[in-house]
Amino acid sequence: MGENSQVQISRENNGTEIAENIVLQISFPDRLNVTDTDGGTQSDSTDTTTISWNIGDLESDSEDSRSITIQPTQAQRTNIQVQISSDTPETSLSDNSGSI
Repeated sequence: MGENSQVQISRENNGTEIAENIVLQISFPDRLNVTDTDGGTQSDSTDTTTISWNIGDLESDSEDSRSITIQPTQAQRTNIQVQISSDTPETSLSDNSGSI
């Protein structure tokens, strides 16, 4: 097994409206063990692990971040997929940002 690594997911709302009912999901292959979910809910399927957070609202001109700690079970390149959703309709795709 490999060493623990921390993955941090940051979101920023640079828009003029509150982003309401934000849900953040991060998914990756099951060849990574999760040792800390930062309060997220973990669900495992046959070959994928997903961590979900119900963030709530994100005010205009504010940011939020979550992190997980993972440990690889085998030496192999891994893709991590992140999905952020909100109930607020997006009027400008150019004023929000996120990073891993």
